[in-house]
This record gives sequence, structure tokens and C-alpha cells, in this order.
Amino acid sequence: MLINKYFEVEDDENGFPCLVKYLGNEKVVKVPEEIVSITSYVLEESDDVEEVILPEGLTFIDEHAFSECETLKKVTLPSTIKRIETEAFCDCPQLSEINLPESLKTIGAGAFSDCPALKNIKIPDSLVELQLDSFDDTLEVLEGNKAYKSIQGIMYNIKTNSALFCLDSDSKEMNILPGTQFIAANAFTFCQNLHSVIIPDSVAYIGREAFSFCASLNDVMIPASVKAIDTGAFSGCQKLNGVYFHKNCRTQIADQAFANCPMLREVTLPPNVYAYDEAFDDTCDVIEK
Repeated sequence: MLINKYFEVEDDENGFPCLVKYLGNEKVVKVPEEIVSITSYVLEESDDVEEVILPEGLTFIDEHAFSECETLKKVTLPSTIKRIETEAFCDCPQLSEINLPESLKTIGAGAFSDCPALKNIKIPDSLVELQLDSFDDTLEVLEGNKAYKSIQGIMYNIKTNSALFCLDSDSKEMNILPGTQFIAANAFTFCQNLHSVIIPDSVAYIGREAFSFCASLNDVMIPASVKAIDTGAFSGCQKLNGVYFHKNCRTQIADQAFANCPMLREVTLPPNVYAYDEAFDDTCDVIEK
């Protein structure tokens, strides 16, 4: 379906309008108000766009949505935006101005990488997911914002109670700060020497691939507070041989959460823990109480 001749739109998986392609040649592109999300490479067929104005109601920008836009200089985001996915604006050499509203919850890996003109950007206090490589120098971007603090090798947003990313990938032990509610996607990915992590009884959500490929991780205790363990959270942990759930856990375990963990041979799930069919490897005996 075309809107205003230049905007190719399809319904997303929830039936809402998603912009899949801009077909015009204007330098300033104002996206129609009905658009709720934007998919990958939306400007692939437009070489001259310098400014994009996104509408109120837009919540999601998919990976690579505006990547490799060599002429893009300015982007205006709405107050409704929640997620900017992986490499959404990467490799935009002239991008120098973009606002990041307080509605924003997630900035994915490499979202603004290779954007050398992007200076003095203000990070909102609202983030629950941010990666060390979201910007060319994420630590410099965070400087001066009191919501973000490095504590014992982990970057936190203390306003959203989120553990965002690890600053010491060689650490053997990690004690996540008591009061933390969210462990962000990829927060400890590829911490190859990490063999012990303490998750406090305040964490409600363990994000996608949060501890994936922690090759030395031996075991993990899941406290009663955890409500969800997302896809791939502990995948690829080659030495993981024990996962222990608190008896009062009420937890959903997503597909592939513990995939490719060859040493994990048995797991006991309390009555209120639900695991999707492929949450564990076939070689792991899942015992449901």
C-alpha cells in the first residue's frame, strides 16, 4: 500500500502500519502520522535525503532502518519512541543532530556507530537497554549524566534500576547491585572469564543474550524476583552445569534461553516456572515439580 505516493506501507505483526520504503526524492522527509514502526533500509532507494521528521505515535525503529544514509544530517524523533534497534543509524557520516526523548527505553548495539559528525548528544534518563558500542564512544556520551554510574565494573542506569553493560570483560566474578530490576540485552555477552555471577533478589527481567557465550560460567542461581528470562540469555555457556531456581519463582523462560549449554544435563523447575519447548537443549533433563 502506498501513502502520499512516496511511502510504501505494510501491516506489522500486530496489524499496525509499518513504513517499509520511501520512494521519493525530497531532501526533507516528513513521515505520515499513521506510521507506528519503521523497518530496515527504508531509504535504500533515496540518495538525497538530508532530514527525516518522524511522527507522534511511532514507537519502533528496526535494525538498519536508516543505516548507510550518506546525506542524512538531521532526524527528529517523536515523544512516543521506545526502541531504536541494532545499527539503525550506523554509518551515517553526516548525521549531526538527533533528539532522544525520555520515552526511549532501548538503544541497540551499534545504533549510532560510525557517525563521526554526531557530537554533544544528550542521552535520556529513561533507558533500560544500552550497549557499550551503541555509539562510537558510549562512555563519552554518558559523561555528565548522573543517572548513569559505573559500579564495580558494571554500567548502571540508577533511575531505571538497570544493569546495562559490563566494563570489565576479563572479570571472574560479578555481583550485580542490589535493587537492580533489569539486566539488559547482551549486558555480559562474551565475558569469557566470568565463572560466578550473583543476581540479587530484585531482578525481574534477564534480557536477550545477557550472559550468552560466558564460556567459564559454572552455575547460576535464579532468585524469586525473576519474572522473565529472555531468548538466548545463557546460550553458549559451554561450562554451565547448574541452574537453580528459587522455590517461589514465577518465571517464564523463553526459547533458546539455555541453548548450546552441553554441560547442563538436568534442571528442576518449581511449580510456577514455565519453560518454552526449546528453552533447554534436548540433552538436558527438565524436571517439573
